[in-house]
Amino acid sequence: VKLPPASRIHLYSDGCFEVIDSLGRSRGLGDFQKIISLTSGTGKQEAERIETTMREINCNKPFHDDFSLAVFDIE
Repeated sequence: VKLPPASRIHLYSDGCFEVIDSLGRSRGLGDFQKIISLTSGTGKQEAERIETTMREINCNKPFHDDFSLAVFDIE
């Protein structure tokens, strides 16, 4: 796959978006994609921002499933 310069790749497991919010609602891929679309910072900063946001949505409880996330910036 050829990517243009300044592209960003997000690789993640389903545990990243299968969380329950404070109202007991199950969050899904669409919610996670909205969070990803708010891109900022370097790849490492971006991964930390996404994880922090998902932990807050999950009421800072342990994730039910694994949370595997990698963000790559293509130059």
